[in-house]
Amino acid sequence: MVSHAPPAKAKQHVWKPPKETPESTKDPSTTTNKTDKKIKNGPSAKKKPEASSSAGPATYADKDKKSLLYSLDWHHSCIKEASRLAADVKREAQRLIVQFLEKLRTHIDAEVAKARG
Repeated sequence: MVSHAPPAKAKQHVWKPPKETPESTKDPSTTTNKTDKKIKNGPSAKKKPEASSSAGPATYADKDKKSLLYSLDWHHSCIKEASRLAADVKREAQRLIVQFLEKLRTHIDAEVAKARG
């Protein structure tokens, strides 16, 4: 038997054990919901700083992804149509791949049965 070092790709990832979930208890005093947390913690600390009137419009670097997409949609109505078409193409490609794999599986099963019998 030849032994060799694992390839470099195998060394890139370090195995991490899965996180253990705590045991669920039936004690209602330990369960919390979002409203309890809001009441307990008070008002949200995440408040947008008030922009001065001389600051001007927000730059693209200041916007998060959702607001950037919203602003693009506001100015370019074709964005919705393009993203819908892209999703449709992706879905159709996935369907075709599954159909191909199913057909390939039936051919392989037929060949195996033919070779055995």
